[in-house]
Amino acid sequence: QGVRPPASEITDQDELRALPYGSIVLPKHASPWMLTTVPAGFRWVAEGIPDGWTADRLFNHFTVMGCPISVIHVPAEAADCPHDSRSGADGRWRCDQCGADCGPNTYLTEDGAE
Repeated sequence: QGVRPPASEITDQDELRALPYGSIVLPKHASPWMLTTVPAGFRWVAEGIPDGWTADRLFNHFTVMGCPISVIHVPAEAADCPHDSRSGADGRWRCDQCGADCGPNTYLTEDGAE
């Protein structure tokens, strides 16, 4: 049996924003949050918060109270997706239908334009 390394801690909003679809974080003294899609787009959802929060709102809410946020799950590979509809915003390819993170968008320039 292997030993699980300690969970990494999110230290700024950019780290939280960089996590792929399906990641799960655990703020101290709170329920786990999962990055998924809701009608408003990509959001972090938890029990009782079905519409989810943005990465900035989640980070600010817990860190202002002194509650660190630990990463407890990052998908090992890009999510499998049966759709063939991808957008390449924010340096990542994502499915337009289910929101699956399909990996880095290598066609973007440094300024984010395709």
